[in-house]
Amino acid sequence: MAKDLSTRPERAFFDYTKDRNYIHSLTLEMQEVVAGTFVFYWALSEEDTQVDPLYNETVGARVFLAPLKIWAHVDFMEHKQVTTGSHVERTRQVKLRLFKDHLETVQLSKPKSGDIVQVGQEYYEIIKLTEDNPLFGDTEDLYSYEMLAEQARPYDISALPPLAANHK
Repeated sequence: MAKDLSTRPERAFFDYTKDRNYIHSLTLEMQEVVAGTFVFYWALSEEDTQVDPLYNETVGARVFLAPLKIWAHVDFMEHKQVTTGSHVERTRQVKLRLFKDHLETVQLSKPKSGDIVQVGQEYYEIIKLTEDNPLFGDTEDLYSYEMLAEQARPYDISALPPLAANHK
């Protein structure tokens, strides 16, 4: 599963392709085997979801693709509490990191805001997405996505396609 980096230009930190490939494979192993967690990922279907052309917001129900079971590094954050005039709302956020190499193997091109992730028994909606470079010493290539996700509301998850029997 290690990506061949021999066609990439030489970096100042690593002088040899062999060293870069070794560090890359260690980074992937840390992600998947040591620190990784399986999560279920529902991508928002851009073709089937209607979007308002003026405000760029969904109109009606959102449509999701079938769920994918993927590796992710999950960092749970503190609860966020918002107080309004009538009630107190308490939500949780998580940070997720997904490697591009792994996403290619499960045929997910790029995560987007609005996608839903299930971590354990809780559902989260991606609200912020950045490309990240966790490969030590490499400054030009971006190998992963880092996402901030907020706990999803019940009406967000009611439209999700069910998990297949082999995913449970």
